[in-house]
Amino acid sequence: MSGTLGNQFQARFREHLRGPRMIGREAEYTVVKDDGTAANIFELFEPLRATGNFKALYDNLPNEKMLVGLESKAASYSSEVGLGTIEVITGPAHTLFELKDMHEKAMQPLLKICRDKKYHVLGFGIQPITRATPQLMSPKQRYKLLFDIMGPSWLWFCVTSSDQAQIDITKDEIIKFTNFGILMAPVIIALCGNSSVCGDNQDFICHREGLKKDIFPEEQRHGMIERPYDDINDFIERLSQKHVFY
Repeated sequence: MSGTLGNQFQARFREHLRGPRMIGREAEYTVVKDDGTAANIFELFEPLRATGNFKALYDNLPNEKMLVGLESKAASYSSEVGLGTIEVITGPAHTLFELKDMHEKAMQPLLKICRDKKYHVLGFGIQPITRATPQLMSPKQRYKLLFDIMGPSWLWFCVTSSDQAQIDITKDEIIKFTNFGILMAPVIIALCGNSSVCGDNQDFICHREGLKKDIFPEEQRHGMIERPYDDINDFIERLSQKHVFY
């Protein structure tokens, strides 16, 4: 089974790079009202839709068809776990400078619409004052499923935002870069985690990997594997041994 899945996974990657590595970005932003409480970013989709030629993305809930995102070649916008979090997706781009321009252009209509509504887009590492509760979770079906599996720890995803980059790699690089990325995770958390000082008091650094430790309590840190993956089949086989649904 692992061999079949491994082959299917590898087939999605190129044998050789097309040139310099391309890069894309998924940047999540917290949107709040004047009082610092979480806004409802679902109110932003229709105004954003009017600013360009977007494909509407829907989530088919049991009783309704809900608009959950907008997609275009230039930029896309998506709802996230928290009602107050919006994801801005740009790329792939040929250079970091090109990606920067694409992202800043995508942010302009979002910032204008938020200003008109008297909403504020927070910088990375800043969270709303709204408590992490089930009422703050976006009504996407997969989020409800994850809440059922993970319990209260999942709710912290309602008030945290992440910044993700995707970079071109080839088939032969999958395992090498996977192992390297896992190894670098604690370093990235240390560099990019929100401040542990609030009101002159030192507190904990809030980061998503640590919050997911309840899924696999035997791990010291979620995602920090006990040894590097040997190859694709080892990667698939070891992932499949983690019994999440119990």
